[in-house]
Amino acid sequence: MALGGSTKYGFYQQFSRGNGWPYCLNGLLERSGKKLQVINGGVGGYGSSQELLKLLMDAPRLNVDIKYVISLNGINDTKGYGGLPVWLEGKIPFWTWLHYTMYSSERYVKQNVDSKATYFPSFMSLIWYISEKTLTPNFYKVQNLFYLEGQKEISAGQQWYGNIRIMHEVSKELGAQYYVFLQPIMQLNGQIPHDILSSDYLLYGQMSPEYLLEINRRYQDLRKFCSKVNFCVDITAIAPPAGNFYADPRHYNEAGNKLIANKIYDYIYPLK
Repeated sequence: MALGGSTKYGFYQQFSRGNGWPYCLNGLLERSGKKLQVINGGVGGYGSSQELLKLLMDAPRLNVDIKYVISLNGINDTKGYGGLPVWLEGKIPFWTWLHYTMYSSERYVKQNVDSKATYFPSFMSLIWYISEKTLTPNFYKVQNLFYLEGQKEISAGQQWYGNIRIMHEVSKELGAQYYVFLQPIMQLNGQIPHDILSSDYLLYGQMSPEYLLEINRRYQDLRKFCSKVNFCVDITAIAPPAGNFYADPRHYNEAGNKLIANKIYDYIYPLK
């Protein structure tokens, strides 16, 4: 069972012609003769909190013997991804800006609206900033429902760390082995494309310096927690923007997904 966000959700054809890493991993298993099949539980926009809920709700209902639960995550667990106002970061981790908006305004927000617009992080930050200012008067309504007296705030890294440990225990209860792979993203660790004729080079520079600084800072936090457990594998360096691995700065193309699938396969099934 594969868990995660849009990097494994084959529905997004524009990223990798539908060939996400779970599809590529399934092909590797078939060609190796292993009697295993990948169930793709990835959903676009999911972070580890949503993965945990998906594992709890769906895995027990599957009429199969789950041997492995594999997460590829990290980017959707960075600060502000869910769009919550700053003062709610870490307080309602299973909610997104959409949930908060509907609850706070007591209005249903229609979600099935087709839009072809593409928004960069800086523009989304503006939307969230405006929303925060607009919705702040309803602060006490949200506070009364979710806040506990003496509740401590936790960082995105702490929340992620707690989620993966619970998923590890849930997987164990299901009789499965759990692995989480910290996913690559363009321009982590100072990785810069040097081939100016490559497709990756054309994508270079599309993220603002402020966004890159925040992403690298958050990933340092995630790596620190990843190193504390033996079921977490940091593969952030395996898909550098060195040629033709990315469809956009946050998503891999088919070649990048094959690279990731091979790495996951080699780690989990070296002698199996």
